[in-house]
Amino acid sequence: MVANAASYAVAFVLLLAVPATERAEHERQPGSWATVLRDGPYRVLWFAQLAFSISMMVLNFALPVYAVTVLGLPGWVTGAVFTINTIMVGFGQGLVVRAMTGRTRWRILVAANAFFAASYVVLLGATAVGIALGVVVVLVGAAVYTLGELTGGPVTAALAAEAAPEHLRGRYFSLVQLAWNLAGTIAPVAFAWLLDRGETALWVAVLAVTLFGIAVSALLGRVMPLAAAPVTNQAPEEALA
Repeated sequence: MVANAASYAVAFVLLLAVPATERAEHERQPGSWATVLRDGPYRVLWFAQLAFSISMMVLNFALPVYAVTVLGLPGWVTGAVFTINTIMVGFGQGLVVRAMTGRTRWRILVAANAFFAASYVVLLGATAVGIALGVVVVLVGAAVYTLGELTGGPVTAALAAEAAPEHLRGRYFSLVQLAWNLAGTIAPVAFAWLLDRGETALWVAVLAVTLFGIAVSALLGRVMPLAAAPVTNQAPEEALA
């Protein structure tokens, strides 16, 4: 905790060295919350973000309870799930982004939801096997789930930033953050309620979320040109040049 607090202090000191940005031109440009809310393509992106955010809550809130309480697996399995997720994200995110370069963004969002859906089917299958095999099934499901996180996260973040006008980027970002906050608010209660009605109810519900995410991602590719563009490691201005 002390080291973590120190890292924030170091980040603050480093940010002090960042030169101030000229804001006068931005302040003269028109725009308000009404401008943000009337942006139809960004609303579609918001719903895609909401579906992704709800799926991102499964690892923290649904999977540990499901593995230990419903399946009766040893407690260390939960720790192993988070370890797999951390290692894959820490060492694999850059590799995945490079592998996605040149591929269409909205198709990657569809693939991310498909990875989530496949992991839910695998995790539901753990109810049909014993404890020993159940451990393997849950760990495999966690690995497949993390592929959804690795593919969807960079694309949603890039689209949220690039599709927002620079002078209103803060308000656009706050709208995206609202999707995360809404998912974080409803997911714990919803997942607990669903698990109380059986493991099938939970996984069918989150499967429905991924199907919604796939549909919205496909729609996003039609209404937002940036979503139909390929993934690139270049800055937006360079990519469009």
